Order: sequence, then C-alpha cells, then structure tokens
Amino acid sequence: MNLNNGLSLTTFEAFLKTAAPRVRDVLARFRIPVEDAEELFGHSVLALLHQWDAVGDRERWLIRTLRRRCVAYWRMRRPRPLPVDLLPLIWLARPPGR
Repeated sequence: MNLNNGLSLTTFEAFLKTAAPRVRDVLARFRIPVEDAEELFGHSVLALLHQWDAVGDRERWLIRTLRRRCVAYWRMRRPRPLPVDLLPLIWLARPPGR
C-alpha cells in the first residue's frame, strides 16, 4: 500500500518507529496532556506527509514541527492580560478594606 508519491506503508511505519523516542521526549518535555498530544502529533505527521519528498531530514523536520506546535499549544492556553480600560472597574469592584 502506498501513502503518498510512492511512499510505502512499511517505510512510513519504520520511520515512525525510529522517531518515536524523540517524539515522546518532546511531548513529555512540554508536558502536553495525552489527548492533546495525539492531536499535535497527528497534525505534525500529516504536514510531513504532504511534504515527504521535499524534506531532507524527515525526523528532524518532524521534531522541529512538533516543538513549534507544542509552543503554540501553550501560548493559546496561557492567561491573557486584562485590558487596561477594565482595571479601574476591577479596582472599584473590590470590597472596602482590601
């Protein structure tokens, strides 16, 4: 069975098996929850498949892409600063004596 431009399933499975330890290390280092890690990994692999023939060092490319997706994941989840125009309202809403 071919996946993309002559890429065989066995070749792709062998690649994933080789890359698996580094993939696990990246996801663990970024402390990505399992359910989200699967999605980030899946999107990274799909991006690689679309560019398989154009990518030289595929494992390096996959790991770099996965790292970028992990950084974006946490950026989307970090608390956002409050708009400056809301600060006076928050200050006024505080109970007296605080």
